[in-house]
Amino acid sequence: MILFILFFAIAASDKALITHSCPGGKSVCPDSATCCLINEGIYGCCPMMDAVCCNDLIHCCPPATKCDMIHRQCLQD
Repeated sequence: MILFILFFAIAASDKALITHSCPGGKSVCPDSATCCLINEGIYGCCPMMDAVCCNDLIHCCPPATKCDMIHRQCLQD
């Protein structure tokens, strides 16, 4: 299973987009995404709901999986 790369959501460009605030209130993600920490107090968006945020602060995995950073993949939990 592949790792997903986090992205920034720019909610202001699409007012029809339904979003939620990430912790700290500085970032927003689409409701179809998960907030993941990418730096101290800064969040990016993983492009799926209920994702697992990886410790490298760059990647994320689908729900019910875990990050295998040695092999750069997501493993079934």
